[in-house]
Amino acid sequence: MPELELRASVPEDAPAIVQLCRQRLSVAEDSPMFQPALMHWKYWSPWPGWSPARAYVVTRGSELLAHVAGLPIRYRRGSRSWTLLHPLDWAASTELVGLGAVVLQRLSEAADGLIAVGGSSMTRRLLVPLGFRPLPDVGRFVARPTREAPAGVVSRPLEAGEALLSLEERFAPDVTALRWPALHVHWGTCPALQCVARGVFDAGRELGGFLLGLTPGQARILDVWCNGAEPAAWARVFQAARFEAASHAGAAEVVTLANTALERQALLLGGFEARGSLPLHVQARDAAIAELGARFQLLDGDAAFLNDGRPESWFDSAP
Repeated sequence: MPELELRASVPEDAPAIVQLCRQRLSVAEDSPMFQPALMHWKYWSPWPGWSPARAYVVTRGSELLAHVAGLPIRYRRGSRSWTLLHPLDWAASTELVGLGAVVLQRLSEAADGLIAVGGSSMTRRLLVPLGFRPLPDVGRFVARPTREAPAGVVSRPLEAGEALLSLEERFAPDVTALRWPALHVHWGTCPALQCVARGVFDAGRELGGFLLGLTPGQARILDVWCNGAEPAAWARVFQAARFEAASHAGAAEVVTLANTALERQALLLGGFEARGSLPLHVQARDAAIAELGARFQLLDGDAAFLNDGRPESWFDSAP
């Protein structure tokens, strides 16, 4: 019998990955989740600031038995920095016990650790035995687009290479994911959504900005930043995103994730409603990141682009 091999995946593994994930993750045949262009973007295309492999498999001869990929997130607090991977498309055959844990551990070794949001009930039960520590939940928020812009606030497309704000101190002591123009540009190439990046100005002064992702039925606030330290200032940026969403046909609602008190308050002030929450777990060799906590947004996980090609609504979820 051929021996098991744990290795980085390659594009030639794509058909076997699709077959395994459809079996283990109950993915519909017509789901865009495993369209070739999206798979290449998720697993094998160059990622800004990250050169190691970010997708791994366990094989036995020509048979693929386990798979996992990771989305890189760079965090920083003061002079310390970490790169964590957000696992996606994690699946393993039930033939051999522990294959899922093996491939997940290999993904963890490629960076400083892993950060996981949501997941099936079975996945969440596995996380703590695998060394993950819980952090405060991530809230889901939803609002309708609005055709009324906040008074004095306008937005315009971000210029290529335009600098983003550093929010490291805004969310202290939590660690904050770093953002830079090349990352937003890369997200603009994701085949599963259309991205719109806008700078927001209040009475002519730069207030902040947002990255909006358009999927069937939704405008998703993938990323948001603001000069202000008060919820009211952030609320105006969120309202600007709602106004921008109204100009895109098919966007019936605006959604986002938030796990900081500042953003939660701002979203409620900006007319958003809470729609449940998602568990957040971290596994890191440096315990400091779990002790500090981590800011998490849609841009930091696959929920930014996941869709089944049909209109989705968070308003249908329980508050």
